Amino acid sequence: MIEINKSLILLKNEINSIDVRTDSERIRYELYSIYVNLLLSREIFPKNEDIKELCSQLNFEFKDYVYKSRTLIIARFMRKIEQIDSADVTNFFKTARIMVNETVNNLPNKNLPKEKKLNFLDKFGRA
Repeated sequence: MIEINKSLILLKNEINSIDVRTDSERIRYELYSIYVNLLLSREIFPKNEDIKELCSQLNFEFKDYVYKSRTLIIARFMRKIEQIDSADVTNFFKTARIMVNETVNNLPNKNLPKEKKLNFLDKFGRA
């Protein structure tokens, strides 16, 4: 469970490092890796059918047979990202940013390692 949380946190950091003022072709290039990680995440989409909501937010839809395979969904998303114009690139990016930030903010903190209290000598070492 900790590994999944780490990958989502890394994805959040990657998304937050990109600014909307960045060139749309650079954002498009980053969208490929962002959406592959999003679509493969069982934390965000436990079932393939849950991806339909994302598609409706992005104003497109696939036929029902596409949702039976995540690899097919990813292939269609990659094709869609390749074909969209610069206004849609911004929309795709903002949607991904919102989804990842909400998911990471809602992660339970119980899986993250807690800081141990150390005494002064353990903290700086013993001579």
